[in-house]
Amino acid sequence: MTTLPQAQRDRLRATVEAAEAKTTGEFVCVLAKQADGYRTIATLVAAVGALLLGGLFVAIPHGVAVSAVTLFKGQAALFVVLAALIHWTPLRLMVVPRSVRHARAHLLVRKAFLDLGLADTPKRNAVLLFVSLGESYVEIMADSGLQRHLDNAVWEKIVANFVAAVKVGRVVEGFEAAVAACTDVMAAHYPNRLDAPNRLPDHLIEL
Repeated sequence: MTTLPQAQRDRLRATVEAAEAKTTGEFVCVLAKQADGYRTIATLVAAVGALLLGGLFVAIPHGVAVSAVTLFKGQAALFVVLAALIHWTPLRLMVVPRSVRHARAHLLVRKAFLDLGLADTPKRNAVLLFVSLGESYVEIMADSGLQRHLDNAVWEKIVANFVAAVKVGRVVEGFEAAVAACTDVMAAHYPNRLDAPNRLPDHLIEL
C-alpha cells in the first residue's frame, strides 16, 4: 500500500539519513492507513440499532398492530442496511469512539516498535515516529536509553508540532520537522561515530 508519492518518500528518507549522520540514535517513520478495521464494533452498532427499533416500537403508543414476525423482519432489514452503511470506512470510523480508535492506534505503535526492532539497539536510543491517517493519530515513541535524557517540555512541543502538521495534511512535513527536532536532542547525548552501524530502515514504512 502506497499512500505518499515516491518523491515525498524519497525526501523523507533523505531527511532520516541526514539526521542519522549526526547521531548514533536511529529513526523509523511509520505511516498506517488505519490501525484497525473495527468490523466487530461496526457490527455491534448495527445490531444495537436493530434492537432499538424493536424497543422503540414497543415503547411508543400506536394504533397499528404488527406481528412479531413483521417486527423481526423490520429489525433484520434495518440491521442489513446499517451494516452496509457502516461498511463505508469513513462512517465506520465515525461510529467508533475516539478513545477506542486511539487505544487501537497506540497498540499498533507498540507492536511496530517491537516488530521493527527498535527495542534492540545497543544503547536503546531508537525513536519511532508514527502516524495513522484513519484515526488522525500521531505518536513518537522513544526507547528507554533516550527517555532518560528527555526534557518533557521540549518533547511535548515536538509532538504538538507533529500533530498540528498532520491535522492540516502536511504529513511529510510533520515527519521531517519531528525528525529534525529529535535529532537536536539525540545528537547532544548520542553523537555520531564513523563506525556506527545503521541497524534500522531509513525509508518510510507504510502499513
